Amino acid sequence: MKTTIRTLLLTLLLALVATSTLTARPLSKKDYLRRYEKFITKVEADYKTCSDKEWERYNELHKRYSKEYYADYKSELTSGEMKLINDWKALFLYIKTKRGVTGFIDDTKEYVESGEMKTDIENTIEVIGKTAKKAIDDLEE
Repeated sequence: MKTTIRTLLLTLLLALVATSTLTARPLSKKDYLRRYEKFITKVEADYKTCSDKEWERYNELHKRYSKEYYADYKSELTSGEMKLINDWKALFLYIKTKRGVTGFIDDTKEYVESGEMKTDIENTIEVIGKTAKKAIDDLEE
């Protein structure tokens, strides 16, 4: 009996730690990138079986990672890291599409109207421009 209670308490404690790891504010750029990637991996694994309430939580967490936490570390990100984040944003929207077209349409509308899509496109163009300039500079050397 005591073993069952200990096992249950340990399981609850581990679940609490796992949950707080995903929701706690990242402590550094490296921590942000690691947690965002872990979050996307979890969403990708769970989206088919999670409840609507869990999905709402995933949406809220994604807003934190893609907007709030992103703003905290944007100035420290390399071009490659920005591209990776844009890939994660696109993957999340794709998963949302697979989960339900209605939510996707609403989120896409919000994405466009907020100006975030324009910013992401500009960032991608900037990364492509820097990469092309570097390639040209390397060829000239």
